[in-house]
Amino acid sequence: MVQPATVDSDRARGLQRAETWCNDCLHHAEISMEGLPEDLPIPDICLRLPLLEMRQQEPDVSRQDRRAL
Repeated sequence: MVQPATVDSDRARGLQRAETWCNDCLHHAEISMEGLPEDLPIPDICLRLPLLEMRQQEPDVSRQDRRAL
């Protein structure tokens, strides 16, 4: 089984933020990877979303390159 990318592996690629959204309500949030544990799998960032109601739905995550912003 292929292991998911981690915060550390994405930082090594120069990525700084993760874009998260709920597949049910389509709520969207961008989360900085600053301060997150290096070994945290990227898909687990959804578990750190601030909205409790989103945690009970079906969140998803993608990595975003925000260096240009």
